[in-house]
Amino acid sequence: MITVRTIGFVLMACIVVGATSAANAGSTKLKGSDIKRTLLGNKMRFVGTVFGGFSGVIHWTSASKLIVVSGTFGETAVSNARGTWKIDGDRYCRRLEYGDQVDDRCLSIYKTGDRAYKFYYHGLPVSVGTLE
Repeated sequence: MITVRTIGFVLMACIVVGATSAANAGSTKLKGSDIKRTLLGNKMRFVGTVFGGFSGVIHWTSASKLIVVSGTFGETAVSNARGTWKIDGDRYCRRLEYGDQVDDRCLSIYKTGDRAYKFYYHGLPVSVGTLE
Protein backbone atom coordinates (compact mmCIF):
# COMPACT_ATOMS: atom_id res chain seq x y z
CA MET A 1 0.00 0.00 0.00
CA ILE A 2 1.38 3.40 -0.97
CA THR A 3 1.11 6.01 1.74
CA VAL A 4 1.22 9.78 1.58
CA ARG A 5 4.54 9.59 3.42
CA THR A 6 6.01 7.31 0.73
CA ILE A 7 4.82 9.61 -2.04
CA GLY A 8 6.30 12.61 -0.20
CA PHE A 9 9.64 10.87 0.16
CA VAL A 10 9.75 9.96 -3.54
CA LEU A 11 8.82 13.51 -4.56
CA MET A 12 11.51 14.98 -2.28
CA ALA A 13 14.14 12.63 -3.75
CA CYS A 14 13.13 13.71 -7.27
CA ILE A 15 13.37 17.39 -6.32
CA VAL A 16 16.87 16.92 -4.82
CA VAL A 17 18.11 15.01 -7.89
CA GLY A 18 16.59 17.57 -10.25
CA ALA A 19 17.94 20.53 -8.29
CA THR A 20 21.41 18.98 -8.12
CA SER A 21 21.42 18.33 -11.88
CA ALA A 22 20.27 21.88 -12.65
CA ALA A 23 22.79 23.40 -10.24
CA ASN A 24 25.63 21.44 -11.85
CA ALA A 25 24.78 22.48 -15.40
CA GLY A 26 27.90 24.05 -16.86
CA SER A 27 30.13 22.73 -14.09
CA THR A 28 32.52 19.76 -14.00
CA LYS A 29 32.60 17.10 -11.29
CA LEU A 30 36.20 16.60 -10.17
CA LYS A 31 37.78 13.16 -10.21
CA GLY A 32 39.95 12.05 -7.29
CA SER A 33 43.23 13.04 -8.95
CA ASP A 34 41.81 16.47 -9.83
CA ILE A 35 40.65 16.99 -6.23
CA LYS A 36 44.10 16.20 -4.88
CA ARG A 37 45.81 18.49 -7.40
CA THR A 38 43.33 21.30 -6.64
CA LEU A 39 43.56 21.18 -2.84
CA LEU A 40 47.11 20.06 -1.96
CA GLY A 41 49.16 23.00 -0.68
CA ASN A 42 46.38 25.51 -1.33
CA LYS A 43 43.97 27.65 0.67
CA MET A 44 40.30 28.07 -0.15
CA ARG A 45 37.79 30.58 1.15
CA PHE A 46 34.32 29.10 1.70
CA VAL A 47 30.80 30.43 2.07
CA GLY A 48 28.32 27.96 3.58
CA THR A 49 25.08 27.46 1.71
CA VAL A 50 22.77 25.18 3.73
CA PHE A 51 22.68 22.73 6.62
CA GLY A 52 25.23 24.60 8.71
CA GLY A 53 27.80 24.54 5.92
CA PHE A 54 31.29 25.82 6.58
CA SER A 55 32.24 29.46 6.03
CA GLY A 56 35.89 30.44 6.36
CA VAL A 57 39.36 29.44 5.13
CA ILE A 58 40.93 25.97 4.96
CA HIS A 59 44.58 25.27 4.12
CA TRP A 60 45.50 21.76 2.91
CA THR A 61 49.08 21.64 4.17
CA SER A 62 50.06 18.11 3.12
CA ALA A 63 48.65 15.01 1.45
CA SER A 64 46.77 14.15 4.65
CA LYS A 65 46.64 17.25 6.91
CA LEU A 66 44.55 20.40 6.86
CA ILE A 67 44.10 23.48 9.02
CA VAL A 68 40.95 25.52 9.44
CA VAL A 69 42.60 28.94 9.44
CA SER A 70 39.36 30.57 10.59
CA GLY A 71 35.66 30.12 10.09
CA THR A 72 32.34 28.85 11.38
CA PHE A 73 30.40 25.62 11.17
CA GLY A 74 26.81 26.75 11.51
CA GLU A 75 26.93 28.71 14.79
CA THR A 76 30.30 27.34 16.02
CA ALA A 77 33.37 29.57 15.51
CA VAL A 78 36.55 27.69 14.67
CA SER A 79 40.15 28.84 14.20
CA ASN A 80 43.42 26.96 13.93
CA ALA A 81 41.56 23.63 14.09
CA ARG A 82 43.45 20.75 12.58
CA GLY A 83 42.14 17.80 10.66
CA THR A 84 42.92 15.10 8.17
CA TRP A 85 41.78 14.55 4.61
CA LYS A 86 41.95 11.90 1.92
CA ILE A 87 40.55 11.04 -1.46
CA ASP A 88 38.01 8.19 -1.60
CA GLY A 89 37.28 7.45 -5.25
CA ASP A 90 36.00 10.75 -6.61
CA ARG A 91 35.13 12.21 -3.20
CA TYR A 92 37.02 14.47 -0.82
CA CYS A 93 36.81 13.10 2.73
CA ARG A 94 37.83 15.09 5.77
CA ARG A 95 37.78 14.75 9.53
CA LEU A 96 37.82 17.86 11.70
CA GLU A 97 38.04 18.01 15.47
CA TYR A 98 37.28 21.32 17.17
CA GLY A 99 36.42 21.66 20.84
CA ASP A 100 34.31 18.61 21.68
CA GLN A 101 33.01 18.37 18.11
CA VAL A 102 34.07 15.86 15.46
CA ASP A 103 32.96 16.35 11.87
CA ASP A 104 33.57 13.50 9.40
CA ARG A 105 32.32 14.02 5.84
CA CYS A 106 32.90 12.91 2.30
CA LEU A 107 31.94 15.45 -0.33
CA SER A 108 31.74 15.66 -4.10
CA ILE A 109 33.35 18.72 -5.65
CA TYR A 110 32.31 20.51 -8.84
CA LYS A 111 34.41 23.14 -10.56
CA THR A 112 32.12 26.05 -11.40
CA GLY A 113 34.62 28.64 -12.61
CA ASP A 114 38.32 29.48 -12.96
CA ARG A 115 39.04 29.21 -9.20
CA ALA A 116 35.49 28.50 -8.01
CA TYR A 117 34.11 25.23 -6.63
CA LYS A 118 30.89 23.90 -5.14
CA PHE A 119 30.90 21.16 -2.47
CA TYR A 120 28.06 18.64 -2.17
CA TYR A 121 27.21 16.34 0.74
CA HIS A 122 24.81 13.53 -0.17
CA GLY A 123 23.76 15.47 -3.26
CA LEU A 124 23.00 18.71 -1.42
CA PRO A 125 25.16 21.83 -1.87
CA VAL A 126 26.78 22.78 1.43
CA SER A 127 29.53 25.26 0.51
CA VAL A 128 31.04 27.21 -2.33
CA GLY A 129 34.76 27.87 -2.33
CA THR A 130 37.28 30.06 -4.11
CA LEU A 131 41.01 29.26 -4.23
CA GLU A 132 43.10 32.05 -2.77
